[in-house]
Amino acid sequence: MGGNYLVSAVMLTANRPRFVTSAIACFRAQTYEPKELLILDDGDSIRSLIPADNRIRYFHFDTRLVLGEKQNHGCEMAAGEVVCQWDDDDWSAPSRMEQQARALLHSRKSVTGYHSMMFYDEIHQRAWHYQGPLDWVVGSSLCYLKSYWANDPFPSISVGQDTYMVLQARARRELFPLPGRDQMVARRHSSNTSPFFCWPNYYEETSVDALPELFLSTLFTPAASELGT
Repeated sequence: MGGNYLVSAVMLTANRPRFVTSAIACFRAQTYEPKELLILDDGDSIRSLIPADNRIRYFHFDTRLVLGEKQNHGCEMAAGEVVCQWDDDDWSAPSRMEQQARALLHSRKSVTGYHSMMFYDEIHQRAWHYQGPLDWVVGSSLCYLKSYWANDPFPSISVGQDTYMVLQARARRELFPLPGRDQMVARRHSSNTSPFFCWPNYYEETSVDALPELFLSTLFTPAASELGT
């Protein structure tokens, strides 16, 4: 894919400042260029945490938005032809954006994401490997053509707007799932927007040492208040 297409990473956040620096660092470490990061914040302002980088655009909203509406705002403002979902509390390997952008180009599909990836419960310090159906992707790992989103925006709901895109893309045969065990780690913590259901068929508990080394090297111990101790 080279540098032909601008990829827009869209990050939604609200009152979770301790994750923001890590999410921005993951973006800046991406090997793919050109890229931009849009940060949509409808909580207390985190403007002071945003580094001086002309690839990063920060938007603060005075009123709270439902996630689907917020995601649509991000897609509308994205300058790129490709949009990459960039959850504030997830970790992405430096090659994630490159891998997903290439997958869209070579597959000629409109939507991609990971059918397998790692999950880390920072409260209990436990790890899981998620291996979902091969025709499914984890919502937080979505990457898609902006033109596809424009024809079918996210529903204005608070939970499950990304699941809607996965279901619709699969039904239209526009979904190209990828393995992502080493590409992403989703964090489980006390302020997740979606509940964590550890279905035995799809989640296998594993050693924390099985998490990607780069993720482990950035791991921090949550504050005592977050851990409930």
